[in-house]
Amino acid sequence: MAIICIFPAINLLRWNFSMDESALKALISLLGDHLSSLGLWMYAWTAFVIVGCAGELFFVIHAYLDERRLWLQARTRGSIAFPEKPSLRMLILEVTSVALVVAGIAGELYVDWRADDLQTRLRDANARLVALYNDKASAADERSKQLGKDTEALKTEGANAKRDMVAAQLELAKLTGPPYRVKVINGTATPDLSKSLTQLIVLTTDGVRIKAPILPSLQKGGILKWTLILDEDGVGSHPYTLELKGDTAPMPGLVPNSRTPMDFQTDSTGKTVLRSVPIVNMPIVNPK
Repeated sequence: MAIICIFPAINLLRWNFSMDESALKALISLLGDHLSSLGLWMYAWTAFVIVGCAGELFFVIHAYLDERRLWLQARTRGSIAFPEKPSLRMLILEVTSVALVVAGIAGELYVDWRADDLQTRLRDANARLVALYNDKASAADERSKQLGKDTEALKTEGANAKRDMVAAQLELAKLTGPPYRVKVINGTATPDLSKSLTQLIVLTTDGVRIKAPILPSLQKGGILKWTLILDEDGVGSHPYTLELKGDTAPMPGLVPNSRTPMDFQTDSTGKTVLRSVPIVNMPIVNPK
């Protein structure tokens, strides 16, 4: 009866198929403990068999000795003696020996069956635990691959950001670098603010028409502050006209062989406003 009562917990656990790692480890530990206890029961039932077999051996030898004693009496006396009364104690001992053998064999068979059942469940629990570990390893591998992809994406973004920063630095250097000399073609000069925020126009004696500047890409509402430097190619009158969109005000005359800077502010619509004109102590020459 005792050996039957040690398995109820396992009989309940066998129906729980959704077990996490800790529950599987607890089940494996429990199954291992019960397998160990079955080993002790196997020793006990084996001892029953040994004791029973020893008793049977004793009674076989005892029966033989009794029969030999009767044979010797009949041979020496020439007659057969009246049989002795059967011993109830010997009968009980012999039956007990046989019962021990039968109980021991039955117990061994039962323990062997229970051990086989426990080993099957233990293998199943171990397989489920290994599968759980494999699933975790697979998930970790997927996370590692995703982290690798994210890292590569970040590297790409960093490279793109660095490239954009270098391009912006080059653009800034282009816009804020040395003056860009505007070519005068057929008496017309068109400043190009995408080249530099400082524009240089060399006036000729034939006169120069200064057109509205070419703007770089500006956001809506954006404003560029730029400087126009007027120079002359020699001595004499150098008339010029400003055809800028917006309020430009009168321009000062030029000192021979000198440069006159003028600061402008142009918005994204192309409207230009004269910000400041340096004071030049010289007669004003009206632009044409």
